[in-house]
Amino acid sequence: MPEQQAMRPITTKNLVVAFGDVWKHEGVSPQSAARRVMSAIRTKSVDDALDAINKLIGGFGVESVSDERAPQVVRYSYYCYCYQIQLLYVNVGDSYLDTVLYDTQESTFGVGSVGDWLEVMEPQWIIESLQNGYNLSEEDAKRIYAMLGDPSGYKDVDVTKALQVLRLEDIVKIGYAERDARRILEWIVEEDLEPTDSEAIELAARELAVRYEDRETLPLFQGFRRR
Repeated sequence: MPEQQAMRPITTKNLVVAFGDVWKHEGVSPQSAARRVMSAIRTKSVDDALDAINKLIGGFGVESVSDERAPQVVRYSYYCYCYQIQLLYVNVGDSYLDTVLYDTQESTFGVGSVGDWLEVMEPQWIIESLQNGYNLSEEDAKRIYAMLGDPSGYKDVDVTKALQVLRLEDIVKIGYAERDARRILEWIVEEDLEPTDSEAIELAARELAVRYEDRETLPLFQGFRRR
């Protein structure tokens, strides 16, 4: 399945596909109207272009999308002064109908629906916020997002527990039983070592094996041998 796009390039062809029926219903040439939209984008400021496009496609005004999880965008206009605005768009009455979008992060106009744009962008914002908020790698942030969904409704302890689950999964994948993986992880945490370090995992396994052997608990010691 092809990757979902946040928005399509703004071209005369894409504008005609998106708004051609509206323009025909109004007795306007779709090609001519699309060229006027393109001209507004080329010759006007972002705000003035969106105002002009709003009139050209019969919209209900220019609106915005703001989310504190998204990167801060430094841009000043009467639409997004002093706000974390990620998207400006012409309201066409339905969040899943095609409209004209302006991505403030990329400084790019496009054609698409606000709903589809959010479905693509929100997971990226959440993953980035996990990376920055918990000092995670992109891979770990993606795995936690897949596990928890949007962690903004959870407490820090939930993210910490999810990270522990990931580390357990990683140790089990090496070949240790889950019971032993838990003990290995506990030892690594106690010793303040990095749980993703293969050498730390091997060291923990050896130390624990010796510990159980010294206690003459052979069944437990055997559990630390690789499958």
